Amino acid sequence: MVGDGDGGDGDGEGVALCDPWLQDCPLDQKCVPATTEDNAAPSINKCVPVLGAGQPGDACKLASRVEATDDCGADSYCWNQDLGLSGECSAFCEGSSAEPSCAPGTTCVTVDAGAVWNLCVDGCDPVAQDCNMGEQFGCYIFDGDFLCAQSPSLIPLGEPCEYINDCAPGGVCIPGASLPDCVDAACCTAVCELDGAQCNALPGTQCLPLFEAGEAPFGFEDVGTCQLPT
Repeated sequence: MVGDGDGGDGDGEGVALCDPWLQDCPLDQKCVPATTEDNAAPSINKCVPVLGAGQPGDACKLASRVEATDDCGADSYCWNQDLGLSGECSAFCEGSSAEPSCAPGTTCVTVDAGAVWNLCVDGCDPVAQDCNMGEQFGCYIFDGDFLCAQSPSLIPLGEPCEYINDCAPGGVCIPGASLPDCVDAACCTAVCELDGAQCNALPGTQCLPLFEAGEAPFGFEDVGTCQLPT
């Protein structure tokens, strides 16, 4: 574990920094992503007390992104992809950044952007939209994997968007040039099955493959998005 006391450079002075893969904090603490100021993205990993007993899959809440304590147990962290304070307890990935592992049905999401995230997140079906975590939660693509995440905006089909999970469940944010009536940089379109009828909701589009031939994850070869015909 690395201590920090370098005189106020904003990188976590006065807190116990740690390695989220090793979980090298003292007894009854855990290593989690945190921020050093309100309304900022997590930039450090620090040791915090284990205050709850929530198990992976349980609903949870963070005290704040700075304090970084939650009501999950020692082996999980309160995950919400849009960096809100409410989410779901997600287990820490085991193994290493080179060879991560998770329980069946979950995928290890690893992000190294100042703070390191290494969490096992529920997999899902983007056509079936089977997250069953509330109306704001949908199945979105994240670094090639389909994961349950909250939509902060619930933007309807055809409307402008910015982030992949801006769209309401069943939708996805794609470049505006791929849609017939989008005049913005990007708009929401429907996720579809290549032989399905989901694109009827967006006249002038057809279901085109989401992945190049041979690159789709197993079982998702027929997943597409509604776009202008090529």
